[in-house]
Amino acid sequence: MTGLITSALLFIGPAYFANAAPLVFGGGATLDGGRRLADGQPIFGSHKTVRGVIAGIVVGTLIGLGESFVDSRLVVAGFMIALGAVLGDLLGAFVKRRLKVHLATNYGAYRLGIKKTRW
Repeated sequence: MTGLITSALLFIGPAYFANAAPLVFGGGATLDGGRRLADGQPIFGSHKTVRGVIAGIVVGTLIGLGESFVDSRLVVAGFMIALGAVLGDLLGAFVKRRLKVHLATNYGAYRLGIKKTRW
């Protein structure tokens, strides 16, 4: 059995990699197919792709499988953690579109000097 800190790091590993994998392996067809809801906003946006979702789940699951040699609970938990991370990201993108939060975060980045334009 591993220590508490080691277990915590092992259990967060699949989520970290599941969230990073779409940046490396993503692209292609958008998940929402370009469809919009009644508010005129895209369902998820152009950066959420089918390949990115699949890559996130697969990579997170593989990390969990690799970590299962240290903690056997991660055989199944790696998949569940990766799936939860990807679905949580999609839910966040959906809510962000509905609340139009992206405008505020872009303006905040402009004020901090991270971006050169307000929008």
